[in-house]
Amino acid sequence: MPRIDSISVKRGIVSAAFDDGSELRCTRAFAARLRLERGAELDAQILHRLRETAEIDVAAEIARRKSRRRPTCRSDLRAALIAERLPRHAIDAALDSLAADGEIDEAGYALRHAEKRRRAGAAASLIRAELGAKGIEHADIEQAVDDGDDEQVAADWLAKSSRDDDWKRRRLRRMGFRGSLIRALLPDTGEPSASAADGNAIG
Repeated sequence: MPRIDSISVKRGIVSAAFDDGSELRCTRAFAARLRLERGAELDAQILHRLRETAEIDVAAEIARRKSRRRPTCRSDLRAALIAERLPRHAIDAALDSLAADGEIDEAGYALRHAEKRRRAGAAASLIRAELGAKGIEHADIEQAVDDGDDEQVAADWLAKSSRDDDWKRRRLRRMGFRGSLIRALLPDTGEPSASAADGNAIG
């Protein structure tokens, strides 16, 4: 039977290395239940069955740890778990379980993302697109984003920018603001901007 050669613990996850070259990753609680320790032997078939349960347990624990730091969406948790080299079936099972238990706060994530992007001067339409690309539910997006804030957000950003008007217009378009709002805040007088005038100067 495979015997444990060594055990290591990193960020709360236990890794047991067996003498046949296999490995079992599990949470501390899982290891305690199995009484995993150096020199312990496990039947190969039992080890194979345990591994799938242990991988789901590990995926759920890592996802919980990340969610405790700040609200996180399912797609970001999935990417983080893939980076941990966990099997896709374990990731999906863990995230399904956490979502069913209400442990993935996508409404909180949407609100936090919207507030951050508003401070950066982004329009509601752009924020909606970003949250939609993350797979956030429509109701959570609508609760987090208010179109009525667009004019104030753009005006606040313009007040802080020292760039010329042409650059500001391009930047506002990139951040998702509609043309009519940009024209209202930055009327085009037809005169060349300072940067354009400098570029056309002779000498």
